[in-house]
Amino acid sequence: DSYTYNLYQYLSSIISSNDNNDSYNSTGGEEEKKRTKTSIAKPPLVVSNDAYSTWEKLQKYATQEYFEGQDIDCIVISPGPGRPECVDDIGICLEAIAHNPEIPILGVCLGHQALGYYYNASVILSPDGPIHGQLSGVHYNAIDHFDDLHQHPKDENKEKNIKCNLFHGIPQQFD
Repeated sequence: DSYTYNLYQYLSSIISSNDNNDSYNSTGGEEEKKRTKTSIAKPPLVVSNDAYSTWEKLQKYATQEYFEGQDIDCIVISPGPGRPECVDDIGICLEAIAHNPEIPILGVCLGHQALGYYYNASVILSPDGPIHGQLSGVHYNAIDHFDDLHQHPKDENKEKNIKCNLFHGIPQQFD
């Protein structure tokens, strides 16, 4: 959908921006410059979740042909529609999660639901119906990953929370 291509354009601009920066190691000499120059990333590969019958087939195409021998270094699983437990809706996305625990995966909308579902979260609909873009507080504890997003001075006695946009079908509780 169009949001997928918004993500594609944004990620492509980040890659392009990084490629245009002269990020060569000034002490690395010509060999370092050559190595860095040949490892410049290609634009993201956009694939429909049902374009390949298995993750292995997609991975083979991506690493051998599209990325010319380079490994996949991150995955973005983007919007639905649908539900993560429905194979017709989610395609090979759960396989992508299962086969890649060592690389970063960003889930957006259905992709976020798929990550929660895969890791045993209860994915439920909001009792208030769809909540597209409503600003709300998210409270968390014992997770330091979000500390840089904390909107108040770091104080161990204060509850940790961040403000973010909510959408329906957000994982609510982990078992």
